[in-house]
Amino acid sequence: MLCIVSIGLFITASYALAQQKNQVQLVHEYTYSFEKGYYNSFIEVKGDTVGLICPNLQTIYLVNSKNKEIDTIKFKNGRGPGEITRGPFGIDFSDNKIYLADTDAQRFSMYSFNKKTFQTVIYKSGSPLYGIYNWDGPNMLAEPTGTQQLAYFIYNPAKKEVITEFKFPAKITDRYRYSGLPTVTRRYIVHANRYYGDLVIWNKQTSELIRSSIVKSVSKPESQKAKLGKFSGSIPPRDPELEILVLTGNSRTNNRVFLLMESKDGQYKTNYVYDYDFMEDKVVDKFKIPAEATLLASNKDHLFVYSEEKDEMYQYKLEVK
Repeated sequence: MLCIVSIGLFITASYALAQQKNQVQLVHEYTYSFEKGYYNSFIEVKGDTVGLICPNLQTIYLVNSKNKEIDTIKFKNGRGPGEITRGPFGIDFSDNKIYLADTDAQRFSMYSFNKKTFQTVIYKSGSPLYGIYNWDGPNMLAEPTGTQQLAYFIYNPAKKEVITEFKFPAKITDRYRYSGLPTVTRRYIVHANRYYGDLVIWNKQTSELIRSSIVKSVSKPESQKAKLGKFSGSIPPRDPELEILVLTGNSRTNNRVFLLMESKDGQYKTNYVYDYDFMEDKVVDKFKIPAEATLLASNKDHLFVYSEEKDEMYQYKLEVK
């Protein structure tokens, strides 16, 4: 079902840039192959374990990046105890548990490694839940929906309480202005605005809004109006100048992230991973990947790149030149 190919290749940038402090190179260690034709929707890392969600197969893949072993956990769709209505919309590793976000039912499906079973945990907060992301310890990073300025908040599912809130620079009037996703680095939370070509950065400890960083200046994207029967609304902008698909922290530095993005003019492509400095607003380096990629994740030693095109995940060791 799964195969592992071990390769020791050095990936170098395809163009020369000035030497940077803490310039990173990627060393390709392993390639993991998954079932053909089934996409993985989320990826998170806890220590040496990489978790991927395959909604169609109702499977959580747990990749041990140290031992190069893969375990699977099956979840069920439905509205019963421990089941997922739709999705799930995010995964969080918390001590000896895994939480899956059941957005439709405003609850979590929690898997206990000790009991080897799923159970339902009710979500309680003032803001409706959209998705979750990995955080340290017993807490998770949660994303609300339908709010005017709240971006993310730290949530403790056991105590059912909000610990800290992170807010966007301004109230949301265009629902797609801050549409995107975050990553958590050593010092910061970095949010990528999917269609607007920029990032928002908060201090991880204090929740202070630090700055915004423009990856590429783009004209304001235009969302499209849509109608289904008697319901009307809007859909995301089509063919944007730049689309930031996903990001993850560069653990070898404090102020950089790896970006997966695609631009209309061909400057950025999804078969490259871009090392971006969000304090200096510039791409430091770029790295060629064997196929078009869709997901990124990282820990202190490795970068993991998943390709839906090839149904593969590439494991790279991070080394400082």
